[in-house]
Amino acid sequence: MTPTGPFTSAFKGRRVLVTGANGFLGSHLAETLLACGAAVRVLVRRPLALPASLAKKVEVIEGDIRNADAVDRAVQGCSHVFHIAALYRDSSAPKQAYWDINVAGTENVLNACEHHRVERLIHCST
Repeated sequence: MTPTGPFTSAFKGRRVLVTGANGFLGSHLAETLLACGAAVRVLVRRPLALPASLAKKVEVIEGDIRNADAVDRAVQGCSHVFHIAALYRDSSAPKQAYWDINVAGTENVLNACEHHRVERLIHCST
């Protein structure tokens, strides 16, 4: 099924970054953006964990949102950024990991978007 409406036209021909594309929401969003005609770039810690069908269609940047340089490289040249990456539901993770990923990682994304003058940042969080 090909998406229709304003969502389609907003991203056609645009380079769009999706953080957290290994997850359920991020991978489906990347597929939808591809169907809309976007050039999709993903920032993921584990490229081999991407669904094989998605990995063949997107530009993969290996990195972690906790690393400002990796985030900066991923954001460069993108008109839109969907920030989906987050740590949740992992009760075994130390409290500091939640802060480092969900707060400091988001700050890295915000800073890179500002630095590269990204047209729009869309942040999604559970």
